[in-house]
Amino acid sequence: MASPGPIFSPEALRSFRYHYFVTQWGKKVLFIVYENCFILGQAKGIIEILFTKGVLLSKKGNINKKDLENLAYKPPEDLDITLMHKICYQLWQKGFNDPGDELKELVKKIKDERNAVSHEVQNMSYTDLDKKLKGFQATLEETLDKTKFLFPVLGVRTDQLKAEIRAAVPELLGKIHEKYDPSDQKDVEKLKQEIKEFWSELSEEVQKSSREEFLSLYSRLCQILPFDWLVQHGITDPCNIIIYLQVQDDSRFNESRRGREGPTVDQRCILRIRNARREDPEVVIISGDAGSGKTTILCSFVEKWFKNTVDIPELSSFDTLLYMQFRDLKYDNFADYLKGLLPHTIARYDFTNVQSHILGSKCLIFCDGYDEANENSKKLFEEMLQLNWKDKKIVVTTRPGNTEELTNDVNSTKRTKINLKVLGLQENDFNLLTEKLTGYLVKDSIQQEKLRAELSQKVREMNYTTKAILRTPLLFNMFILLYVECPELRNELSTRASLYLQLKKNMAKRILKKTKISEESLEEFDELYRKWSLRHYIEKKYEWSEGDMKSFKREISSKKVLENFRSIMSSYFIIKHARDHLNIVKVFCYSHRSEQEFAIARNICEDLMSGRRQQGETTLLKVLQSKGLANTSMSDIQIFRQLRDLIAFIPGILQQEYPKSDALYNHIKDVQKLYVAYSLSQRMHDDLLEPCMETRLDDQVVQSLASLLEGTPLKECSKYKNPDSCLVLPSLVSKLKPARIDLEETPRDLSKVEEILQVAIPLDVYTTARVWIDLDNVKPFTGKVSLPVDELRVFITNFDPNRDEELEVTYPYALMSIAKEMKLIYDMPELDTERSAYVVNRSYPRDRRDTDLSHVFIKSSTDCELFDLLQRLVAARLAPLTSVGIYARRENVVDEELQDYCYKNGLGDLFIC
Repeated sequence: MASPGPIFSPEALRSFRYHYFVTQWGKKVLFIVYENCFILGQAKGIIEILFTKGVLLSKKGNINKKDLENLAYKPPEDLDITLMHKICYQLWQKGFNDPGDELKELVKKIKDERNAVSHEVQNMSYTDLDKKLKGFQATLEETLDKTKFLFPVLGVRTDQLKAEIRAAVPELLGKIHEKYDPSDQKDVEKLKQEIKEFWSELSEEVQKSSREEFLSLYSRLCQILPFDWLVQHGITDPCNIIIYLQVQDDSRFNESRRGREGPTVDQRCILRIRNARREDPEVVIISGDAGSGKTTILCSFVEKWFKNTVDIPELSSFDTLLYMQFRDLKYDNFADYLKGLLPHTIARYDFTNVQSHILGSKCLIFCDGYDEANENSKKLFEEMLQLNWKDKKIVVTTRPGNTEELTNDVNSTKRTKINLKVLGLQENDFNLLTEKLTGYLVKDSIQQEKLRAELSQKVREMNYTTKAILRTPLLFNMFILLYVECPELRNELSTRASLYLQLKKNMAKRILKKTKISEESLEEFDELYRKWSLRHYIEKKYEWSEGDMKSFKREISSKKVLENFRSIMSSYFIIKHARDHLNIVKVFCYSHRSEQEFAIARNICEDLMSGRRQQGETTLLKVLQSKGLANTSMSDIQIFRQLRDLIAFIPGILQQEYPKSDALYNHIKDVQKLYVAYSLSQRMHDDLLEPCMETRLDDQVVQSLASLLEGTPLKECSKYKNPDSCLVLPSLVSKLKPARIDLEETPRDLSKVEEILQVAIPLDVYTTARVWIDLDNVKPFTGKVSLPVDELRVFITNFDPNRDEELEVTYPYALMSIAKEMKLIYDMPELDTERSAYVVNRSYPRDRRDTDLSHVFIKSSTDCELFDLLQRLVAARLAPLTSVGIYARRENVVDEELQDYCYKNGLGDLFIC
C-alpha cells in the first residue's frame, strides 16, 4: 500500500535548499570584499553607510572585530546580497579603496546571478539549474581569486571559503537531483525530517523579522511625548520607567455580565482573563484615554516575548508574534502585510508555504491604535479577524470614543471577545513613577533624595481634582518633567492643557537659547507647524515622512528660521533614520497623537479669539468647518465623537491663554453645547463635567453649564459613574438645582459624597448612590458621612458557590447607617439555595440602625426552590426586612402561602422579578 504523498513537492524542497545556499555563500564572498575596506582604515566610512542604511551595530558610533565577526558569520537580516552590493558601491563612489572595474563587475555579477537562480527556479530544468549553480560557483571563486590578488592580507580567508564552496556545490546538486518515491516510507520520512528542519529555520526567520520590526517600534516609543525629553536625560530604554498598569472589565460592552464590573487586575493578566462564559476570548479589546499606556502595555508584552521572561507565562505558548499599528499603514491585505514584514524570508521561500506556516502556528497579534486607523489598516484588520487561523489571539487597543465601532466589527465576525479598559494610575503608582523618574532627571544623590521627598509630599497634598487629571502615565510623566525642569511653573501644572502649554513654552525657551532666531521667527515657525498638524490630522496621518520634512522645509524657505531648521525640528521631534523593510530608508518624526491634537486646538483658539463674536462672525462650529474638521451635514454628536480629544483641550487653552471676557466664555459655552448634546444620548453623564475640570471649576463655566441643562432631561435626573465627577457636582448642583442625581459608582472616599449631600439636601435634590462590593477584591472605604442619602443600593458581586472560607465584607457603614432606603443586591450567576443563604447570612450588615427599611434581592440566571431558600434565609436570623426579591426565571405567580411565610417571618413582601 502506497504511503501518503509528501507535504511539499520535490520542486518546492529543492527551492528551499538552493535559496539557503545562494544566500549563505554569496553573502560570505561579498563580505570578504567588503571587509578589506575596514582593514585599510575605512571604518568611518563604513559606519556612516551602515547607519544610513539603518543597520544596528553593537555599539553606536564604533565598530570592532566582534562586530565584524557578527556581520560575517551571523549577519543581521539587513545585510543580504543586495544590501552588501549597495554598501560596496557606495564606498567606492566615495573614493574609498576603489578596486577597479573588474572586481566591481564580479560583485554585480554575484547579485545578478543570485537573482536569476532565485526567481527562475519554477520553470527551470535540472540541466539549466546545474548550469546556473555551477556558473554561480565560478563567479564566487573568481571574485575570491581577484580579492586575494588585490588584498593579500585576506588570503587565508579566501582560500578557506573557496574550499568550502567547492565541497558544498556538488553535495547541493546531488540533493537537488534526489528522487522521492511517495510509496517508499523511508523517502517520506526523510522528506518530512527535512521539512521539519525547514519549519524550524522559517520560525527563526519570522522571529528575526519580528524582532527588527519591534526594534523600530521600540525606537518610536522612546519618542512619544514625554519620552523624547527623557532621552536627553539618558533614558533610552522606556522599560526603565514603565510600571504595571491596572485593567478592568468594561461592563458596558460585556453585556453577558449584566452591567457588573469585573475585578481590577494587573496588565500581566490580560492574556489569561476569561469572558463571562469562561471562554478564552479570541479577541481582547483594550480601551483607554489618550496617554493611558495602551501602546506601552503592548510594547512591554513584545519585549517580554522576545526575552522569554517568566512573569507572563502565557506568552511563551505563542510560536509567532505579529505587531500591527493602525496608523499610516499602507497594506490593506494580510498577504501584502506579511510580505512587507518578512521581505528576506519571502525572497527565499515560496510565499504560499510561508503563509501556511504562519496560519498553522499559535500566533499572538497586537493591533495598536484602532482610533488612528486608515482605510487600509481597517481592511487588513477585518481580514485578520476572518482568516482561518489554527490558533490565534488578537489584542487590539483604541480610545474610548471608538470602542463601540470596534466592538461591533469584532461581533460581526462571531469571534469570542472581551472588553477591558485601562484604569488610571493608582496611589502606589504615583510614588513609584516619581521614584523612577527622579533617579534619571537628577544625578546628584543628595539632590535626588531631596527632590524625591519633595515630590512625594507634593503628590500627597495635591488636591483631588489635579490628581484626577494627572491620572494617565503620559500626563504624570509630563508633570514630573516640568516640575524638575521649571520650578517657577510648579503651581501652574494642574490641568491637561496647562501641562502642554507649559511644555511648549519651556521648549521655546530651549530653542531660543541654543539658536539665534528671534521670538517672532519662532512663532512663525510654530504657526506653520500647527497648520501642518491640521493637514496631517485631516488626512489621518500621524507621522512625518522624509517627503513631508522636505516640503515643510521648502514652505518656510523664505523665513529667517530656515538656517536653524534641523535644530528647531529636533526640539519638536526626535528625528531618526529607520529601515523600512529591506532597503528603503525613510526619515520619520513621531510624537503622541495628543500633541498633534493640542497643536490644532491652539490654532482653533487663536481663530476664535481673533474674530468678532458680537457680529456673529466667529463660532466654534464655523471655525471647525473652515478648517475642514466638520461640515454642515454633521450633527453636534457626530462632531463631538469625531473630535472629542481635540475639543477637550479648547476650554483650558482659552482660559489660560486669553483674558477673561464675554467672548471667552461664549466660546467655552460653544464647547459645552457639544458636550451636552453628546451626554443627552448617553446613559451616563460624566463627560458633561470635563470642561469644568479643565478650567479649574471656573464659576462662570459651571454657571454656563447649568444654564445649558435647564429644560433638558438632565435637569430632572443625571447619572454619574466616574468618582471624579464628585469634584464638580457640588458646584453644579448649587447652580442647577436638579430634581435627582444618581451616583452609579460611589467613590471610596466618602467625604466626596458628603460634600454633594451638604449642597443637595437643603435644595431637596433626591440622591441615590450605588456601592459595588467585589467578594474577590474587597477595597476599604474612607471618610465620613453625616447626612442621609435618599436611596442606597449595595451590589455584592463575584459570588463563588464553591468557596468555603469565611466571607469578609467591608461595608461603608458611615453611608449605610443613615440611608433613608437601602437595597442589598446579591449577584449570583449560578444560584444554589444553600450557598446563597450562606452568603446572605455571612455578608448581611449588622451595624445598621434602620434595618426595617432594607430590601434584599438575589439575582441569578438559574431557577431555584423558593420555599427552601426562604426557609434558609429565615434560619439565618436576618433582621426584619421590607422585602425580599428573587431575580430568577420563575414564571408562575407567587402563591399566597409564600407571601404569608415571608410576612410572618420578618422578610416583608416577596417579589419575583
